[in-house]
Amino acid sequence: MPGDADDYRSRSEGGEAEITPELGMRLVALSEEIRLLRELLSRLRLDQYVRALLSNRHIIWMGLLSGIANGLGAVIGATLVLAILVYILSHLEVIPVIGKFVAEIVKVVKHSTRP
Repeated sequence: MPGDADDYRSRSEGGEAEITPELGMRLVALSEEIRLLRELLSRLRLDQYVRALLSNRHIIWMGLLSGIANGLGAVIGATLVLAILVYILSHLEVIPVIGKFVAEIVKVVKHSTRP
């Protein structure tokens, strides 16, 4: 079959395989590819990643940090949305019911922020 390793070998009289120049070049190219792959894998630090995934302490710590970050992000986001909503509604004094309601909210917020 073409492409097999047998294409690169010739048999000597004793039956032992000899390395042809084509096989030698192929082996050099393969060893270079293996060296590059080893460098890439060492840069990826997969061993540390796998150890971290298998560590219960690491999983719990990452879950805790993730939960804190999600909670903090939700609180900050809700605060910003509500602040913008109150600001917009405070300028809608044209509508009597909403204007009075928003004015009361603004008064409560201003009162609660004073020392």
